Amino acid sequence: MSTSRTAGRRVFLAAPFTQVMDDGRKVRGGFKTYIERIYSYLESLGYEVISAHIREGWGAKLDTPEQAIALDFAGIDMSDALVVLMGMAPSEGVPLEIGYAVGRGKPIVVVLQVPAAGVGDSLSVHYLLEGLPAVAKAAIRPVHDLGETEEVVREGLERVL
Repeated sequence: MSTSRTAGRRVFLAAPFTQVMDDGRKVRGGFKTYIERIYSYLESLGYEVISAHIREGWGAKLDTPEQAIALDFAGIDMSDALVVLMGMAPSEGVPLEIGYAVGRGKPIVVVLQVPAAGVGDSLSVHYLLEGLPAVAKAAIRPVHDLGETEEVVREGLERVL
């Protein structure tokens, strides 16, 4: 359902990667399905999606760290916005991608997965993210149910673009 507002726009989809691989260096099935769903949803809205997960074959052909960071930064440069799926698995790359996007003046949408029990809607799980809107055009929203993600991403992109 491409619209004139989204046609020709690119988003870089950032999410944990090596942290969600099993011992066979394959992205765990449930997480892969989740990322593929969001990737397809963004495409259905008319966005071109850039993703290290796809570029690196879900772990089948991992870039070296030097290649990965250079290609991720180039992908962010080519994008109109950064969409971050901030999972429960700590990620080394996602904070670097967020910092780079801030430095380049890119709008950012952060979907913050929070556990249902005991956290509520607090962003304290990722303390510094609370300050992101002060330094960037950013939309941050926690989700308790991953099924909410598509709507949160769509709303966030409408807000920042």
